[in-house]
Amino acid sequence: MKKITFRKYHALLNDFLVIESKTKLTKPYLSKLALSICDRRSGVGADGILYLTDSKKLISGSKL
Repeated sequence: MKKITFRKYHALLNDFLVIESKTKLTKPYLSKLALSICDRRSGVGADGILYLTDSKKLISGSKL
């Protein structure tokens, strides 16, 4: 399990988790993370995740 630091922001009845990535997270991992951490009963609870990364870290032609 990876340690992930995030912040939770909310306004106008919406709340999002903001993750500033220091390491590259794969799309399948982010999908599983979003489902588990955004759950309001078993996770932190949120409407979604905003994943911020340095575009220089992305491999050419890859997608998040």
